Amino acid sequence: MQENKLPRPENAIAAFFGTPTGFDLVAFGRGNINDTWKLTIPDNDHRSPYLLQRLNHAVFKRPDQVMANISAIARHLVAKKYSPAILHPVATLEGKSLFCDENGHYWRVFPFFEHTSTLDTVDHPEQAFVAAQAFGVFLEALSDLDVTMLFETILGFHDSVARLEAFQHAVEKDTAGRLSGVQAEVSLVLEESSIFHTLAGIGLPLRAVHNDAKIGNILLDEQAKSAVAVIDWDTIMPGYLLSDLGDIARTMAASDSENEPDTARISFRMPVFQAICAGFIPPLLDILTPVEKATLHLAPRWIILEQAMRFLGDYLAGDVYYKTNHPLHNIERARNQIALYQSVQKQEAALRATVERYIKGVSQP
Repeated sequence: MQENKLPRPENAIAAFFGTPTGFDLVAFGRGNINDTWKLTIPDNDHRSPYLLQRLNHAVFKRPDQVMANISAIARHLVAKKYSPAILHPVATLEGKSLFCDENGHYWRVFPFFEHTSTLDTVDHPEQAFVAAQAFGVFLEALSDLDVTMLFETILGFHDSVARLEAFQHAVEKDTAGRLSGVQAEVSLVLEESSIFHTLAGIGLPLRAVHNDAKIGNILLDEQAKSAVAVIDWDTIMPGYLLSDLGDIARTMAASDSENEPDTARISFRMPVFQAICAGFIPPLLDILTPVEKATLHLAPRWIILEQAMRFLGDYLAGDVYYKTNHPLHNIERARNQIALYQSVQKQEAALRATVERYIKGVSQP
């Protein structure tokens, strides 16, 4: 549990619930973007739990569009009779999904799912299978949602070509005077960057995708054996299905976290990737296009290289985007991701064979 130093949000609570007495409010979770509390409200003979959040307006410039997306997705999943739990926003007393306080902060409320758990890391392939399957089922359910209904909540989030241009600008400008010490890393990113142009130009279909597909965004039962819900819908917007598989692989199949400075500890775990494919691909077989099937194996390389580029670019710019704990944090992260990328490269034939196996309908890892 993290201590939250923000003022207690009584005005927001009043906007959703009137003026309840005897409520409990406790800082909750480990999210890096929004501020979150567990709110428990007296309700007749029992106490009802909710999740109260203050949205990060610096990241999500249009909170109204974020909530419009979430509401549209919830309605679609209800119509599809989607069986895992659905995130239904709680309305204010005025019937709105958001409350804006006197300081311009935006607040929202969701039901709190009790008797659940989350994981931060994947310790064995079965955990990856469960999470990847939950994402696959979720994306299949969204596959017939008209993506033109969705807003782009973070502009250019996985526009790797645009990010490459921004990276090249950071290299040329060398704002923090750090370029001389990272020439090898810059050269590697630029040499491998053709994958960004390749994937941008082959006709991948736009779909409603999660864009933050990691183990921590799957709500599990108390024993962490089965998925209860896919959570954190703020970044669901039009994008490419490959990016979600790439995120899943980057965050779940890595041998250690992106913050591990010792690159000798970093490798891409093929048994975990096999479990990911066994969970993720079968629910999607009926909707995958030929171009998606032909390029799924490139998803880990794409997203890992993009993330390495983003860390490296931020290091060159003077650490202006990512929170850092020390001056070398971003370059350590970049080298970590480069080591992961190189591990993927060495196993590319195995990645391709694994993806092809499950595309052909093999049901077990």
